[in-house]
Amino acid sequence: MKYLPLFLAVTTFCLISCNRNISDDPVVEDPVLPSIIEQGSIEDYQSMSIGYGLSMFQDVVATEEENVLISPYSLQSALYMTMHGAKSETLEEFRTALDVGDFYPDGLANHYQELAGLLHPMGENTNFNSQNKVYYFPTFFTPDEKYTSDIANFYSASFVEEDFSDPAAVDVINDWVSEATEGRIEKVLDQIAADEAIFLINALVFTADWGKGFEPYATSPRPFTKIDGTQIEVPMMSSDDIRLFYIGEEFSVVDLPVKDGDYAVSFIQSNESSDINDFVDGFDLAMYNDIYNSLQEGRIQLYLPKFELATSMNMKDILIERGMTNTFESADLSGMGNFAGNEYLTRVLHDVMIKVDERGIEGAAVTTVGVGVESVPPTLFFDKPFVFVVRHVATKVPIFIGKVGNPLE
Repeated sequence: MKYLPLFLAVTTFCLISCNRNISDDPVVEDPVLPSIIEQGSIEDYQSMSIGYGLSMFQDVVATEEENVLISPYSLQSALYMTMHGAKSETLEEFRTALDVGDFYPDGLANHYQELAGLLHPMGENTNFNSQNKVYYFPTFFTPDEKYTSDIANFYSASFVEEDFSDPAAVDVINDWVSEATEGRIEKVLDQIAADEAIFLINALVFTADWGKGFEPYATSPRPFTKIDGTQIEVPMMSSDDIRLFYIGEEFSVVDLPVKDGDYAVSFIQSNESSDINDFVDGFDLAMYNDIYNSLQEGRIQLYLPKFELATSMNMKDILIERGMTNTFESADLSGMGNFAGNEYLTRVLHDVMIKVDERGIEGAAVTTVGVGVESVPPTLFFDKPFVFVVRHVATKVPIFIGKVGNPLE
């Protein structure tokens, strides 16, 4: 069986330096927070997650990388676990940077667990596997009992003691990541700094067959115009089929469901008068909903490049710009447990891989429907930079969002 594979691992790092004694800090009473019901419903949580994913995507695209790929869900997984132990100003910085609206850690944890159940595929074709893990160095960090219980119950994460002073600890963590991503991402760490205390990790794998795919013989080299106007030749898949699509003045989109129908991949292209980065600037929740409300089923001639992207980035600067101005210098993560010194985040690493090709289908999945054969169907040609969204159909929550500026890199 061949698959359309999408793979991701995200790591959040907390660093401590021994320059204060926590027992000397004054005890601050926790404020009374709104109840989970008051914070919002699962529908509110889903809308918040979509809006967060789009705004984070906009911020990454603003770095002017040619190809961009993020997993909002995986970023939320690792950062929400960290945020669950944040207090005072640090908590508010997390809430601001992650666009959580009225939600606090308990509401996020409760709905995270609920959404995880909704995202579980109903059919056997789709594999969606998200795993959370926490590694810690007991010399520098002692987990709080309630924190470990919450993270285990709501995020299904296990805690593992590891001697970070042993160089072999790097291999232990990388081996788990490789196993969790089924070998697609083999390494996230080169080394562990002498004063690093804890690693909070999410690893996610998504694989699925197309519901209607592409015949390999129909793929041929065709020109693709990059954002700078230069042209390259790329392997372009093609099909003449009944699909969900929309061709409008501002953008065009085709929506390709996977075989079980739980998930779909939308490919979105701006019109001729604007480049893809201008489109992304306005790609907010309202436009996101407009796109899916505009889709209609009909016959279309589709041309779509094969592509494989792999990105690795440190989200630190973006998170600082989004509001974590102090968390990377000095943070209050005392809800996680006792640190041997002054804790703060050092880096948030995001590694993502995606591959799209015609072999992502099983058997004769492509069908030519004999409807309106007297007329030529509309053509949707993805021969310039485009955006794609991998989403859960029922909740509309994006699992991956990407921009393809060069299908060959």
